[in-house]
Amino acid sequence: YNNKAATSILREIEVAAYWNQAIG
Repeated sequence: YNNKAATSILREIEVAAYWNQAIG
C-alpha cells in the first residue's frame, strides 16, 4: 500500500475543491 499515492490524490481533490470554491 502506497500512502504517498493516496496523499497525492487527496491533495489533488483538496486543491480542486479549493479552486472550485474560489471561482464559484
